Amino acid sequence: MVQLISIIFAFLIIHTLFKTRETSNSSRKLRMLVYTFLGIIFLLGLVSVVLGTYGLLNSYNISGNWRINMSSILV
Repeated sequence: MVQLISIIFAFLIIHTLFKTRETSNSSRKLRMLVYTFLGIIFLLGLVSVVLGTYGLLNSYNISGNWRINMSSILV
């Protein structure tokens, strides 16, 4: 549930950044940096949701599965 909320939050931030466009070069670089950062967070959230539902379908312990998945992502 927390991952889902963070994905929606990241999507809203990206949407607002797209709506408020600026033409200067420095803000464009900053925006690309923010997009990259939010994209990574978004993908990590998406992966954790997919792995969490996969663990639910296979009737695993979600907290143990989450710890294993996080360690495999970090390594």
